[in-house]
Amino acid sequence: MEYDRYAQNKGLFIISMISLLIFFICAAFALYIMPALVWNWHYDVPEFTITFREWIRRAYELTESIAGFWVFVIFLSIGIIAGLISKSTSNQIENEIYKIEPEEAINQTALKKDLQQSMSLSLKIIVLILLTVALVFLVEWLIAIPPGV
Repeated sequence: MEYDRYAQNKGLFIISMISLLIFFICAAFALYIMPALVWNWHYDVPEFTITFREWIRRAYELTESIAGFWVFVIFLSIGIIAGLISKSTSNQIENEIYKIEPEEAINQTALKKDLQQSMSLSLKIIVLILLTVALVFLVEWLIAIPPGV
């Protein structure tokens, strides 16, 4: 029978769930605002992101695209930090449940294999995203009306 993680350590469980929620929200929001901030696509994004981009652009004398990229990176890094907090608190609860000592938990060969699989999957996802963006640009270029027509 599965252990009840909430009953094991209520505080860590709540911190883990809140930080996991923050991770999902910030990562999805960063991906949602990226085309509008970096490539100046026009769709409904919250006004504070545009204002934040303009503040960064003026304060550090950057171009609009670079300032938009930094806004994207800020939201994405907040999400990644929250995800790492969620992972560490979840692992701490697991270690308490199964009485795993930190030295016993690390198996170098299994860790390297898991890391290699994770990096492979991440690389595939990044390539897929880049191909999708390239396809969108290609379709946009194909349906664009040339000037002077």
